[in-house]
Amino acid sequence: METVSQIVSNASDFLWNVVLIILLCGTGIYYTIRLRFIQVRKFGEGCRQVFGHMCSRGKKGESKGESGEMTPFQSVATAIAPR
Repeated sequence: METVSQIVSNASDFLWNVVLIILLCGTGIYYTIRLRFIQVRKFGEGCRQVFGHMCSRGKKGESKGESGEMTPFQSVATAIAPR
């Protein structure tokens, strides 16, 4: 039983170290090329989406509904829709 445990432990260590890193890096490179470097092209837009409300400095944005934000009613309707 100890031998089987050792074999499984060695296989697990190999798969979680070498194979997983190769698969994750390969998948990242594949999607980077396939999506035409979207993480570089849309970096500014992503920062604006995440941090835009912090640095608006009192500027009024677009009217509600056009800015892409949801009203509280739309949030509730979306939450209960699948029920």
